[in-house]
Amino acid sequence: MGRAVVWLISGLVLSILLVLFIGAIFYSDLILDLPAIEGVQNWYSFAQDQFPAPVQVFDRSGEKIVATLLHSDAVDRQWYQVDSARSPSIPETMINAVLSVQDETFWSHTGFDTKKMIGGIFDSLIGADENEIYRSIPQRLIYMTVMPAEDFSQPQIFRYLRSAILAQNLVESYSKGQILEWYLNSTNFGYLTPGVDAASLVYFDQHASYLSLAESAVLAALLEQPGLDPYADFAHLKQLQGGILARMANLDFISNGEFDAALGEVLNLAKLPAPQENGLAGFAEGRIIDALGPVMFQRQGIEIYTSIDHDVQSEVTCATNFHQDRLSGLNPSQSTESSQVEECLTATLLPPLRPGDLGVDHRIDESALVAIDPRSGEILALFGEVESERSAGTMVYPLLYLTAFTRGYSPGSMVLDLPASREEKDNAIEEQESGEGPLLMRNALVGSYQYAAERTLDLVGWEAFFQVVQQLGLHPGAKDEQTFESGIEDVLSASLLDLAYAYSAFTNQGTMIGAPMNTSDRINTLSPILIRSIKDSSGVELYGVNQTSQSILSPPLAYLLVDVLGDAAARWQLYGRPNIFDLNRPTGVMTQGEEKILYESWTIGFTPSLVVGAWMGNSGGEEMYRVNSENGSASLWRAVMEYVLSDQPSEGWIAPSEILQVEVCDPSGHLPTTYCPYSVMELFLPGTEPIQYDKFYVPIEINRETGKLATILTPLDLIEERVFFIPPPEARGWAEFQGIEQPPLEYDAVISAEEFNPKVSIENPSMFLHLNGRIRVRGSAVSEDFSYYRLQYGEGLNPSHWILIGENNYEAKERGLLTIWETEDLEGLYTLQLLVVDRNGRLKSDFVHVTVDNELPLIELDSVPEEIVLSYGEETEMLLIAQASDNVSIEMVEFVVNNRVIGAVESEPYIWTISIENEGQYEILVRAHDLAGNVGESEIQEVRVVVE
Repeated sequence: MGRAVVWLISGLVLSILLVLFIGAIFYSDLILDLPAIEGVQNWYSFAQDQFPAPVQVFDRSGEKIVATLLHSDAVDRQWYQVDSARSPSIPETMINAVLSVQDETFWSHTGFDTKKMIGGIFDSLIGADENEIYRSIPQRLIYMTVMPAEDFSQPQIFRYLRSAILAQNLVESYSKGQILEWYLNSTNFGYLTPGVDAASLVYFDQHASYLSLAESAVLAALLEQPGLDPYADFAHLKQLQGGILARMANLDFISNGEFDAALGEVLNLAKLPAPQENGLAGFAEGRIIDALGPVMFQRQGIEIYTSIDHDVQSEVTCATNFHQDRLSGLNPSQSTESSQVEECLTATLLPPLRPGDLGVDHRIDESALVAIDPRSGEILALFGEVESERSAGTMVYPLLYLTAFTRGYSPGSMVLDLPASREEKDNAIEEQESGEGPLLMRNALVGSYQYAAERTLDLVGWEAFFQVVQQLGLHPGAKDEQTFESGIEDVLSASLLDLAYAYSAFTNQGTMIGAPMNTSDRINTLSPILIRSIKDSSGVELYGVNQTSQSILSPPLAYLLVDVLGDAAARWQLYGRPNIFDLNRPTGVMTQGEEKILYESWTIGFTPSLVVGAWMGNSGGEEMYRVNSENGSASLWRAVMEYVLSDQPSEGWIAPSEILQVEVCDPSGHLPTTYCPYSVMELFLPGTEPIQYDKFYVPIEINRETGKLATILTPLDLIEERVFFIPPPEARGWAEFQGIEQPPLEYDAVISAEEFNPKVSIENPSMFLHLNGRIRVRGSAVSEDFSYYRLQYGEGLNPSHWILIGENNYEAKERGLLTIWETEDLEGLYTLQLLVVDRNGRLKSDFVHVTVDNELPLIELDSVPEEIVLSYGEETEMLLIAQASDNVSIEMVEFVVNNRVIGAVESEPYIWTISIENEGQYEILVRAHDLAGNVGESEIQEVRVVVE
């Protein structure tokens, strides 16, 4: 037992020594290269009315300052004392409000509150949000000044303990009043307001000396949550204010009476701070916080190196202000930028206003613009609130048609620009007085036609559309059907920056380039680059951009969209030639549809080397006055594009080798026939090109005197062939309203109901039936003094010669089988005729026109993957695309999975989507039915699904 006790004591001693040894090593690391605490005073070694230099934002050259992170309303800020005996001094209520939320034991601790420090150490070990971990005011000041930049790359617990050591040294070296004075005069209160007087000037339009208790509590709340927008979330601000006042009362900083009076005080914030100069400062602040975090952002003397082109930024600022001023009714000489216009080339590039626009207030008081280099993902210039979410309106249409292109459609596919009943959209036949009727998708997108967009959305489905939207870094709204009833334009809210960045993928062959974002709730995790690097005052780099690329779209898909948006000829049909969108180089552009320019004006356009997005509207959400494509955002967009590209060579986009070019009939999108008057060359992805011929332009024989359809009874010299445009059934009402002549419905010289002889008639087949094989011809062949009847057929509506079916039949038939017609060797339109002859040689007849089709439809199923691997619980979709053709017409294409028909499509494109979630073997084929009843079937393809 004695030996055991000795061993136990020895073990304890050794353990204690080991712990002390490890602790000594850790402590030596903590204090290694600690900065001199006198460095804090060096940050503030200036005259009383001066401040450390605010954060400076440099352009891409690193030589020119493009923004200063100090709100313009705070330029008159003053240095405030903590000692109330000196002037000006910070009100005691302001000091106590800050201490109550950030460091209530400030006056008594030696650098930090020991009890709270233990909790802070634990939070640091588990990696809690740094802004939520307890830090005393001395610690906060250390972070803002002398904490080495390299410490921010170390574990959180390491710099937290080092800041505690430095905080103790700070308290030992300087008075608490001095520490608090430094802190309150430089800490960030949001909206680019470093220091308590800056915050008081911005939020309350007064110096800090006049802050009331209620106002002090508000500033303390903003100090604790600098990301809070007091104007957008005033209710939350009031809630925080009440909590701070209650805490001050609990700490005996204020009496209950003072609490009640402050809580009841009417809080009047100053007007919403205006965007800083061109909006660049506020935008940069958000990007810096993203890069460094809210704690490091308060560091004094930081230098920000950006991607901004100083000259472009200056031109954009000048031209945007000038254009907004003249649309507000000011004469050019009254413009806020008028004195600079002579030096502002972009302002001179703005198209002149029409005489009727001069001096007219168009109710525009807000503008935003962003210029991005799509090849680097860098922002070259920006103006205004480029990150504000707004209804994207028709700017969402390119994303919609891109979705259609991913589902087998193409710019040459037809879509109807006609309103459709949601309840009976497949059978809605009504007179439609609005809309453009049948269109190629190319023209539907360029023209921003609403009904065509809604029908395209019906074709592709919401889920597919949402997936493309999210893939491009945008966020769709609610997915309930009621929301969609108000129109597709209301589905997506987006910022100008996000939309312009999404368009950069189109012009850059489907690739986005940018900086990674720390987010897990987005498919696309890139954002455009503004910050290239951040350095502290000693030149140490605190942040360097990690430029990254993501392939968002395949190059052929991106090219299809670029080719449509860059189709100048299609734009000429809408805006004339020349128009505001025509530059001296290939240019893709999307603008708000003319009828949609009511509350805001959007234009986003691009070349291979530049994307520019422009937006104009008003802060009150009022309807703008007389704003259109000629005088709104498009004018600004054009001027900026011209300026930036003026010294760059013209370049276009090279079509990927996969792109096919096929001549199609406009507007059906099918192969042209000799009757098609308008054909165009269109682009297709392999497997989506048309294989059927146009069916809209149809030659029809009519009697030129009666205007009726010619038949066998029409004299040959009165028959003429006319070509009619016969749209789909849904568009018949539209065609009638548009005055498009349709073929007559009545047949020439057809026996009327009174003249109809039921004794001499063909009952089956019926008129214009599609048939094949052996046809049982039924009917009646009866007459007085009956002699015989015969059946014969001839090719076409007016056969020039006849072929006898069998022989003459000398037995009268009434509603019975007249003959069997073998049609296996026939194809096309035929006239079948019944002749009944009496004994006096008199003849009675009946006839029907039928289409004989004995040819099987051809059908293929595009290849599907041989194997699909899913995670447990995962579900995916598989797109089935069929290619079908027939010598006459396809009636329906069926999609069959494991011998079960899962869906059918009646018109091109023949596409069906199936959900895959269960493990197993899937056998897939497609069947094509024509109008005659012939059925063609594809080969079976097998897909194996594995769930891991």
